[in-house]
Amino acid sequence: GLYAATVLALAGLERLALADRSSEILSLEVMLPAPGQGALGVQCREDDSATLALLAAIDHAATRAAVTAERTFLQALGGGCSAPIGAFARTDDDDTIDLQGIVGAVDGSRLIRVQGQACAPDSLGRSLAEDARRQGALELLS
Repeated sequence: GLYAATVLALAGLERLALADRSSEILSLEVMLPAPGQGALGVQCREDDSATLALLAAIDHAATRAAVTAERTFLQALGGGCSAPIGAFARTDDDDTIDLQGIVGAVDGSRLIRVQGQACAPDSLGRSLAEDARRQGALELLS
């Protein structure tokens, strides 16, 4: 068609049985995903104990912690869905969360990368956002 290239999610290509058409899988060193990308969230009324008990069976604490760290990083920078902010977190066997974050200039001229580890997802996200702010992230986002 009219395009020389597109960037698509590998998971979507796999569902369509088109993964063999991809020419490159981007590593985390090349591109971090949007915070919370690929995580499934379920909402429920806070006082609905029966539904909360059912949902407990599908809660994955490590994923929840990783997504919380990513989303806290985004929120602490004041970003939204269109901000050039990426984040990727994973937990290891001892519940330590490793979070990588990136903030880019809207025109792509500059990137700020931060990385850290902690067991508390909220404080990790806020700490890395503060580190990014010290490096000029707010100026890139304005």
